[in-house]
Amino acid sequence: MPIGGALVECDNAIKGPMGVDLRRNSDNFGGGGIYSRLDYFFMMFPPEELSFITRLTSARLAEENKALTSTGEVILITKFEFGSRRSLW
Repeated sequence: MPIGGALVECDNAIKGPMGVDLRRNSDNFGGGGIYSRLDYFFMMFPPEELSFITRLTSARLAEENKALTSTGEVILITKFEFGSRRSLW
């Protein structure tokens, strides 16, 4: 039994970037659905957001006299799990 009582499941949905409602099992991920894995990635991290994250991260790194980052590096960090930035290299 979960803490605080039973878990109530709701049929929530989000509006996708193409105006489609996405809900549990609405798009068969990996089985010929309407969106690719890259589409899902960009739903979570729109290009403008990636640029913003990159600018903020690079500004902070510059304050500490460290090498700046790139959007590619930010994407790489979201793909793989590492203990530290140093372990990427």
